[in-house]
Amino acid sequence: MREYWALAPREEIANEIETQWTAYHTWMQNTGLKAVIQELYNAYYSFGNGGFGIAKSVNGSTAKIKVQHMKSLLQRIKSLATQAKLTYVPKAINSDSSTQLEADFAKGLLDFYEDDKNMTDVIADMVEKGLVVLDSYVYAAWDFSKGEMIREGHFAGDQTFKVLTRFDVASHTTEKESQFYIIRELVNKYDLASMYPEQSDNIIAAGFMSQPLEYISNPLGNRSERHLENDTCEIYTLFHAKTPAVPQGRMTLICNGEVLADVAMPYRVMPIVHFQPGKIHETVVGDSPATSLLSLQQGIDALYSAVISNNLQYSRQNIWSPSAIQVEPLSEGFNNIVSAQEPKALQLVASSPETYNLIQVLQTQQQLLSGVNDTARGAPEASLKSGTSLALMLSVSIQFVNEIQKAYAAAAGQLATIVIANLQEFAKEPRLAYIGGQSRKSAIKEFTAKDLQGIKRISCDIGNPLTQNIAGRYELVQQFQQFGVIRDPKKLIEFMRTGQIDSLTEDQFKDTILTRSENEMMRKGEEPIVMVTDIHPAHIIEHKALADDPEMRKDPRLMAVLAQHIQSHIDQMKNMDPDLAAILGMQPLPSQQMAPPSDPGSEQLEMPPEAPGMQPDQARLPPLPEGTPSEFQEGVA
Repeated sequence: MREYWALAPREEIANEIETQWTAYHTWMQNTGLKAVIQELYNAYYSFGNGGFGIAKSVNGSTAKIKVQHMKSLLQRIKSLATQAKLTYVPKAINSDSSTQLEADFAKGLLDFYEDDKNMTDVIADMVEKGLVVLDSYVYAAWDFSKGEMIREGHFAGDQTFKVLTRFDVASHTTEKESQFYIIRELVNKYDLASMYPEQSDNIIAAGFMSQPLEYISNPLGNRSERHLENDTCEIYTLFHAKTPAVPQGRMTLICNGEVLADVAMPYRVMPIVHFQPGKIHETVVGDSPATSLLSLQQGIDALYSAVISNNLQYSRQNIWSPSAIQVEPLSEGFNNIVSAQEPKALQLVASSPETYNLIQVLQTQQQLLSGVNDTARGAPEASLKSGTSLALMLSVSIQFVNEIQKAYAAAAGQLATIVIANLQEFAKEPRLAYIGGQSRKSAIKEFTAKDLQGIKRISCDIGNPLTQNIAGRYELVQQFQQFGVIRDPKKLIEFMRTGQIDSLTEDQFKDTILTRSENEMMRKGEEPIVMVTDIHPAHIIEHKALADDPEMRKDPRLMAVLAQHIQSHIDQMKNMDPDLAAILGMQPLPSQQMAPPSDPGSEQLEMPPEAPGMQPDQARLPPLPEGTPSEFQEGVA
């Protein structure tokens, strides 16, 4: 039985990795994928003739020019897909208060990485590259050579991000969920040699892997030019997931055919995110609107080149005359033309109206196929006057990129999961992060891996469209005020300015965590402290949920603790200063709204005098009607 290549011993694994890499690029070459990606890449970045300028033929008779409608449309699609701010939603292992606080901290930590560690730019770059070359990858490795120095030669490490394409990532060519990835990176060989001194001679001697397939990640530099960069070398890293065939997984780093490191898979989550704007069904290859725009762009470039060639070739005026012409110079540059018949100017620069019509048709077709209309491009039709009409046309373009937006959010969630998993695994030393937002109070916070152990994964929600514009925020503010969500005018102003909803719900979040922690205490038989400033009705409703638990009801001691705690809330509310209750927005209890009993010292209602010989109670009895039987009359006598 043939052994699985990923199980090869250390002395053979480098050769296996190189073989897999070469086989992957051969597959790209044979299927034509490599040529398609290169064509898309060149078209988007205007490489080739007529790219950054007008390219003329040797005799000057023809010219080539590129008019980048395709690039403009793809960038607009990227903008539409990524314009809504992502909301990270950490999924905790359980729902206890401490884990929920961990989840809230994880959300703040991801916001920190998004802003201060350029994760936002990384995700945007991922989307753009995916649109251009069909597939893109984010390599989110933990770099042990970064971060603060904890002792001489040892660093705390930090999260890194690299956006790659299929030219730098090899994977399975038939399985959509690849069990392995091979990552190629260009690194400074002297830095690498200092990290692996035992292999320093081999690393310094390294160049680029000898193979017939060229390194085409950037067409600006060819292979021979790269060899001149003798301070750079290629390294290849194999990541294999934990599978039945490879139970411990595997991570192997090679350079110049030699193994630098070979260990069991150290990552909890494979540190690679694969983004595809679309999918070609029954294949592992991605799809993009660029494939529909490329041929139209080539047609536009060809027509513009024909028009400009004509104008450049015949821009000098030519004259036709049936007889000889004599030119007699006059003063100040004027000439006297002498001929038997009036000469005529030849208009050779004029192009056919059909040429310009075809250019317009091709541009219109590009917009139709991309889903980006004139309004989305910032040049709405003159007939669209009202804001409603403009909003409708813009929403049509946004709807078109809905699937790309979903893929973008899913990839961002995977990347956030990797970041948290890496911190859980490798952040053993205390580190600092600037945390702000819901229950986090903007501040620099020290943390370690144990502060994130309750987080399982991260999902991403696309921000509410209503929060992306002033009109939508105003509508939400009206609803928040109606239900008493907003009490602080400063928070209202902050929300209207930024659209960040965390600032509005911060107090409610804190109170929810408090009541949840009190419930946990009472499950243990501990009675929490009741403060007069608690929102007592909300606390009582949350605590009531404990009484609905059958297990809780079986324990009289715990039920007594619960009953006492709820009664304490009622007592505090009864004795609360009315002014404080008004400030906190709490209504008086019904018992507090009833008329108070009369004071014994107050005036009593005057009763009519009693008749002589009558008992006190009889004086208040009504007279008996006529015809009442005698036995009843005797009973009340």
